[in-house]
Amino acid sequence: MRRRNPGWSRGIAAILSLGLLTGLAVGTPTVLRPQPVAAAWTDQENGKTTITAGTVPNPTNLTCTLNGVLGLGGLLQSITLTWKSALPPTASFRIGIVNGANGTPTTGNVTVTPTLVGGTQDTYTATIPIGLLTGLLASLIGGTATIGVSGTAGDHWVSPGWARAEIKVALLGLLLGSSCTPL
Repeated sequence: MRRRNPGWSRGIAAILSLGLLTGLAVGTPTVLRPQPVAAAWTDQENGKTTITAGTVPNPTNLTCTLNGVLGLGGLLQSITLTWKSALPPTASFRIGIVNGANGTPTTGNVTVTPTLVGGTQDTYTATIPIGLLTGLLASLIGGTATIGVSGTAGDHWVSPGWARAEIKVALLGLLLGSSCTPL
């Protein structure tokens, strides 16, 4: 059996020790940490969509009843309007009247508070005393006018159309010979 040279093993051990000491003297290796990087990119996307604003639904099925006082031919005292609307029970409405047959009101010039007909979710009614219409109907006695109802939401949203009815008032404002016909 061959014997190893003890000097040879010591020489290798000395070289390795010297390399280790040199490595320690030069510096210990640093741990790599993330470094801040300035990076930027752009990605331009174009899209197209259509936006439609909500609309206030038009009232429908407007009917009207002329109410009078019996005696002296029955003088016209009030007009009761009834209509349907898809607006919720907290809705508000404009009621307007314009002289002439088959006209379209442009403003809500009659001030009344409509109420929801009991037992329904979509039927409203309002009674307009003839006193509120006197100025508007002054030239109507013995003539024709168009009354209409439009829906509103908030201060500026108004339904695009009116539910309308034609009112014919007999000479002297008598109930007899007067009529109210839905348009």
